[in-house]
Amino acid sequence: MFAVTDRAVLSDRVIPAEPGEFYSYTSEFTAERPVFVLMKCKANKNRPIEQLPNLFSEANIFFQFGDSTQAMAHSIKNARALSFLDSFADEKTLCETWLALSKITVEEFYEIHSCKDAAKLVDVCREACLRRQAVVQLKEGSIIAMMTSGGKYGVFLVQEMTSVSIQVVACHILL
Repeated sequence: MFAVTDRAVLSDRVIPAEPGEFYSYTSEFTAERPVFVLMKCKANKNRPIEQLPNLFSEANIFFQFGDSTQAMAHSIKNARALSFLDSFADEKTLCETWLALSKITVEEFYEIHSCKDAAKLVDVCREACLRRQAVVQLKEGSIIAMMTSGGKYGVFLVQEMTSVSIQVVACHILL
């Protein structure tokens, strides 16, 4: 006999993050759902490109897939500039997102994630984003810090990658 557990059904509605709330979650991104949005936990963090006109400044990162050992994370504005988003994204509505490879360890990441340590999260993001980039190469075990012009701070750990998907563990806060 096996146990059935309830899994939260996530929504594709736009459910913006609330200031001061700490969000921790996992998400899987695919070629069909390559857009990373930093919203409330009730909202899917992975979105299709076609939803961009409704996401406005909530869209933050675009994942570009390669082989099973390499993929790229682009700021949403960089992805638009490189024509990955077709005509779905209006630059005037997109939020600026800064990305950087973080120097924290996996253990430090999980401590921030599980303890919901907002102060440490913000410090890690600010320090890492001093070396910010518009695009970051990903591999399993990478920890990426991000900040947005809208006041969001987050980190994600690339848990697993294939040529068609990226599984992340992440946390973020809106200040």
